[in-house]
Amino acid sequence: MSPDSIMPLWQGLVIILAAAVVTQFTRWLPFLAFSRRQLPDRIVYLGSVLPYAMMALLVVYCFRKVPEETAAFYGLPEVLCGILTGVLHYRWGNMLLSIAGGTLAYMCFRQFILI
Repeated sequence: MSPDSIMPLWQGLVIILAAAVVTQFTRWLPFLAFSRRQLPDRIVYLGSVLPYAMMALLVVYCFRKVPEETAAFYGLPEVLCGILTGVLHYRWGNMLLSIAGGTLAYMCFRQFILI
């Protein structure tokens, strides 16, 4: 095969199947490993702490750099939509509603208000 040739269909399907099998195995492994015994205290602790740590990481990631288009407003749309996301989640406790509401508000800011 030359370097410019396209991968045959069967090779692509084998790669997709292998990726799917490995992904499913890694998802099932914790349940298989801990199904017949009590969870270690360290795992229980990590399960209670990591969701909050991930949210803090995502907040820092989202606010780390203000796009040039909104720099004149000093990140105001980002902060307002972040606050809206927090308020929606505090009020209704629905993660999907919180993320969708904040994203929709931010996209409206970017498309209609910050032209």
